[in-house]
Amino acid sequence: MLFIDNRFLKTIFRLNFVIKALLDFGFVLYLANKLEITNNFIVLPLFLTPVFFISLSYFIEGKYNFWHRTLAYCSGASWIVGQVLLAFFTKNIIFIIFTIIISAAVSALTLLSILKRKVNIVVQLAYSILLYLWLLVFVFKFL
Repeated sequence: MLFIDNRFLKTIFRLNFVIKALLDFGFVLYLANKLEITNNFIVLPLFLTPVFFISLSYFIEGKYNFWHRTLAYCSGASWIVGQVLLAFFTKNIIFIIFTIIISAAVSALTLLSILKRKVNIVVQLAYSILLYLWLLVFVFKFL
């Protein structure tokens, strides 16, 4: 982010975080309504995810490294907790096992990158593929 000198491009870059967070928030509201989830314990981690993510638009990498990483990991962790809770909400044992495997893989990748102190595009791509794979199965099977 610090490499972008143009103020307009910085604004567009930050706006990307805001738009994605708003889309995530809308998806959580849709899930809560569509699945008639009244248990706040299930919805809370999903609501926290966009809150953490939108904060990344202010706490940029390079300027606020510690806060940026903390918020990114909190966003991911809250989404993983929300995924597992949603899986249990479906009461489908195969989907629950699938979710636990996906969540464990993402958590292991995260832990390894924290321990090695190296996060790169390959690791981020692996996170994204696993999380979007789960999301595709969830959407097409349960929504």
